[in-house]
Amino acid sequence: MNKREMFLMLHLTKKIKRREKYKYLNINIEEKYFSDLNLEEIKREIKESNCKYICFFEENYPKELLELEDFPIVIFVKGNISALARYKIGVIGSRENTEYGKRVTKNIVEVIDDEVAFVSGMAKGIDTIALEGSFENKGLPIGVLAYGFNYCYPKKNKMLMHNIEEKGILVTEYMPTSPPEKWKFVARNRIIAALSKILIVVEAKERSGTLITVANALEIGREIMVVPGEMDSINHKGTNFLINDGATMITSYKDVLDMYKCTKN
Repeated sequence: MNKREMFLMLHLTKKIKRREKYKYLNINIEEKYFSDLNLEEIKREIKESNCKYICFFEENYPKELLELEDFPIVIFVKGNISALARYKIGVIGSRENTEYGKRVTKNIVEVIDDEVAFVSGMAKGIDTIALEGSFENKGLPIGVLAYGFNYCYPKKNKMLMHNIEEKGILVTEYMPTSPPEKWKFVARNRIIAALSKILIVVEAKERSGTLITVANALEIGREIMVVPGEMDSINHKGTNFLINDGATMITSYKDVLDMYKCTKN
């Protein structure tokens, strides 16, 4: 078992609690801790899914993720790995978007017509609109999944997944055969937050996963920009709260462009 395989097994084993795995990163791990896993079977699954895995110590691993206290020891990827080295902007929001949210999201992605990557979570609504919009300019899409590559959620985004793989990159911390589960979507949010130099929130309800992503981003010092909305709209309760709490309010598309130029240098 080589170094990469050892950390792959550490990432996947259930015999060591997730939070305890990090103390094994600088020592040789006894193979008894991996007795619940079959390395050859794991390698076969990865090969059959036509994906690759990147360990935390490798050059292609996004260094931004290492700012997380609980960074993924391994990520699985499909697509253009060079997208991970680009300046990255996260765009997130409600699954039940309004027409206003759709228009604003498309315009935000369009205004930054530069060689950046747009990060989002592959959910329906704002996430999907942002990723689709990146195909229309110089940007590359980065779709962060809460499941393995053998699945697609929502199912209607199967073509979007294919298109992202062709132009940008799909990222997950789960094996190809790992199905969607509620807790994985919460865990995925920290990866979106860490990858994003700027995190833009378009629409969010008072209680939503979007606000969890924002909390993750604030913990590691990311810039938060928020699109204001109607004060009596449930889709804007969360975003208006963030603005009231001190997030940067987007009053024009120039605000987004200015923040990008400011943080890029």
